[in-house]
Amino acid sequence: MMDYTKLSASEKEALIQKAAESAFHYENTYGSCAQSCLGGLRDAFPELGISEEIFKSSYGLAGGCGCSIKGTCGALSGAAMAISLIAGRDKSHMDDDFTSCYDKIKKVIAKFSEKFGVTCCEVQTATMGACFDFMTEEGEAGYNAKNGDENCSKAVSYATQLVAEMIVSGEL
Repeated sequence: MMDYTKLSASEKEALIQKAAESAFHYENTYGSCAQSCLGGLRDAFPELGISEEIFKSSYGLAGGCGCSIKGTCGALSGAAMAISLIAGRDKSHMDDDFTSCYDKIKKVIAKFSEKFGVTCCEVQTATMGACFDFMTEEGEAGYNAKNGDENCSKAVSYATQLVAEMIVSGEL
């Protein structure tokens, strides 16, 4: 992977902004918070290795996993996938210690949760004042009335920004 620490401050900021804005656009236009986070990172950092298979496999993590709204925000799941892609273990290293990967993910979760919480429902409540089951007609109406796509896009953008900052600072 490229050494982003050698870039100028303005080049680093441009990459962070590109990732965050792209993720916002994906979420606001197409939905799927985990895919949107990964898509934004792939747009800004194409050499990360976020393949079509990885992108596709993240789809079911949206909306707290399967749009259940009960699990971890899909943006955090996408961020964890991206961090794991860089700092996680592969099959040939199953016996090695990769706890630093968990530490990096926990850092993103801590910062993200200060603003939004961790679960999909917590993110919705933080951004819209209530939690909506957008898989029901009533929930979808409430979600749309509160500009759910745009509000969730803010959370997706922020999770993406946090990972992008780690990449350009050399933490990943």
